[in-house]
Amino acid sequence: MKVMTSGILGRANPLEKLDQKSLKFRRVVRLMGDYNFLRLFGQVGFAQGAELGQTVAEAGLVTSMKAMPAFGDIVSRLQSGKYDFKEPLLKELQSYGAPLGLDKWMHTPAGRIDNDMDLPMGQTGSIGDVAELKANKLKRVVADLSLLNPMTLLSQVWGAKALTFKIADNITFLAKKHKTTKLYDLLGRGDQIRYRQLGWTKNEFNRIAKEINKHSKYKDGNLEQMNLDDWNPEARANYVIGLSRWIDRVVQRNDVGMMAKWFTTDFGRMITQFRQFSLGAYEKQLMNGAYTLAETRGKDFTTYSRFTASSISAATFYATKTYINSFGRGDRDKFLRERLSNGNLAKIGFLNSSWSTLIPPVTATAYSLFSEDDLYGYGRNTSLSSSLIDGIPTVDLVNNVINSFRTGARMAYDPTFEPSKRDISKALSIVAFQNLLIIKNINNMIVEQYGK
Repeated sequence: MKVMTSGILGRANPLEKLDQKSLKFRRVVRLMGDYNFLRLFGQVGFAQGAELGQTVAEAGLVTSMKAMPAFGDIVSRLQSGKYDFKEPLLKELQSYGAPLGLDKWMHTPAGRIDNDMDLPMGQTGSIGDVAELKANKLKRVVADLSLLNPMTLLSQVWGAKALTFKIADNITFLAKKHKTTKLYDLLGRGDQIRYRQLGWTKNEFNRIAKEINKHSKYKDGNLEQMNLDDWNPEARANYVIGLSRWIDRVVQRNDVGMMAKWFTTDFGRMITQFRQFSLGAYEKQLMNGAYTLAETRGKDFTTYSRFTASSISAATFYATKTYINSFGRGDRDKFLRERLSNGNLAKIGFLNSSWSTLIPPVTATAYSLFSEDDLYGYGRNTSLSSSLIDGIPTVDLVNNVINSFRTGARMAYDPTFEPSKRDISKALSIVAFQNLLIIKNINNMIVEQYGK
């Protein structure tokens, strides 16, 4: 129980204290992972675009817009020429309990932030203890600045509301049409599978349908209240747990027991850093969708729309990120033509989609055997290679440190040597926070100024 609790709360595994021999090695591995997070994670929030698109697609675009009326207000403001549209959306998030403010976007604990040492009052711990504690506080800041936490919050709040609207609308319509709340057998095969994936049996779904039809209140054709307090406790618990299970899948929130034990070790996390979500998405997205299509004999439109919307959203957010990052480059026009070409957008949309999972690293690794170019053009939001080995953040860090040391040595001993733009770019990539917006643009100007 202590091991499970430590994993959920982000604290160190208590079993580590039984193996003191590898304690220092594991700490070095963790600190390297933390540093990679600080230097590469600055724009990972754009990756949430794939999950957001999939969430909207599964709930339905019209239903999703009904679930977040603030977006209707945004459209009206855009049409009238008033572009200050942040206030209505923030108010709506706040009305559903969403914490606002840079330091309050999400209250999930940072890994090991509580320092498992149980130090006496006044004792600060070793240098390693302090380094880990400070690193994890900085990781929290980077997660906010990278837009990951705000985008995750938006996806969770919007997705939960949209699915609630979809379920309520579907049940209310069928109950009126068939004059009964025993609706499970009246659902299409795809909907039956999706409700079953929420953990609801036939009887549990029918009980939830009964409570929704009895207690839901509508106004102007839109769901206004669910009145969960009036529900049967068992039906309410099943509904809430099912909704939470759906959110954890589509917004891709990993849990403690999702992967094999090796992946949870410090060394395993270092090897799979920034790919944990892709590994989890293999079952949550790809196999989940493939199973649904197999059960419906390939006739489930919702699954196709999930896959398509995820790719389109990923490509859209990639294009936005690329346009912002292009400022400060001397070859900006050429850079945008290449990166925003139709072919490249299609590749990156697939790469960053929530269902591509392990396909890109495998195909990129195979492609690297025949070409020096990266198959997906370093389209990951961390700017890392897509191949299995070169895409490991620690491998990238070691390679760039070695290259920067060689460049520095040549500059020191050869007065005629001028570093290339590639050399300077690699040197800058080893600096913490270099991948954050604005800092990335400043680095572009440095490369243009001093690179050959």
